[in-house]
Amino acid sequence: MFILFCSTFLFVLFSDPFVFKRIMAFKHVLKLSSINAFIDDNKIIKRGENALESSHVKKMEFDSDLQIIRGEVFASMKDKSYKVSIVLEQNGDIREATCICPRGIKCHHIAALALFGHYHISVTDKACAWNAPPKPKDGPVKCAEELYPPKPYTALEGGVTTASINRLKERLRSFGNTVGFTWLLNEESINPLENRFAIIEEIISSKDFLEATDKVSVFRQKCAVDDHSIKDIAATTTGQVSNEKWFLVRKFRLTASNFGAIIAACQRNRFPVSLFKTLLGE
Repeated sequence: MFILFCSTFLFVLFSDPFVFKRIMAFKHVLKLSSINAFIDDNKIIKRGENALESSHVKKMEFDSDLQIIRGEVFASMKDKSYKVSIVLEQNGDIREATCICPRGIKCHHIAALALFGHYHISVTDKACAWNAPPKPKDGPVKCAEELYPPKPYTALEGGVTTASINRLKERLRSFGNTVGFTWLLNEESINPLENRFAIIEEIISSKDFLEATDKVSVFRQKCAVDDHSIKDIAATTTGQVSNEKWFLVRKFRLTASNFGAIIAACQRNRFPVSLFKTLLGE
C-alpha cells in the first residue's frame, strides 16, 4: 500500500511541471507581499484569486531579461480576454502594470496574472511561456500546384458543331426575352446597326477619339445623327426591351426615359450610384 502511494505521488509530481515547481522552487520571482503592496485593495485581490481558481488566466509569458510578465486573462463571463502586462523591479516588486480592460490599472485581471506568476515563476526560470502555440513542423513548403495538381478538364464532351450552336440559339429564343448572349448569337445583318448609328463604347475607344486634341469636338461630331438615322433606329429597335439592339443603342446615352432622373439629380446636387448604373445599362 505504501509503495502504491509513493508511486502515485511521484507520478503526479513529475507529470505536472507546475506541481513540481511549486514544491521545488521555494524562492519566487513575484512575492505575495509585492502583489498586495501594488494592488492595495483586498477586494481586487480576492477577485483575482477567484479568477485564478476559475482558470481565467488564458496564457502567460515571462521574460527574465526584461523582467516582464505578459499574458491574457478572460473577462468574468469568459466571452473575451484582456491583455495584461506587469513590469517587475530587480528585487521582485511590481514597478507598473497595465491591462486593456475598461478599468485599466490595478484591476482583478492584473491581480490574477500576478498570482499566476507567483505560483509558476521561480528565480531559476529563464524566458518561458505557457500555452504557447506549437512550432510548425520542419519540411519543404509546397506550392499550390503541388498541393492541388490540375486535373484534365474540358467544358464540352465533344467539339463545337453547327448543330450545337443552333440548339443553343433555339434554347435562348425559347425564353422570349433578351438575355446576355442573344445579340451575339443572332445572325449578323447585311447592314450592321453600328455602321448606321454611333455606339458610345466604340467612339471612346476609337483611334480618332484617343488621339484627338479636342476630344469633346470629336465626340460631338461622331455622336451627331440626322433625321433619317433617327427614324431608321426607331424602326430597328422596335420592341425595346424585347429587342437586343435597343439595349446596344441606348447604352451610355441620355435617353428620354432617364433624362428626368438626371435633371432631378442635378437639381438636388446628389448623384446616387443607381443613376449611374441605369446610364451604364447595368
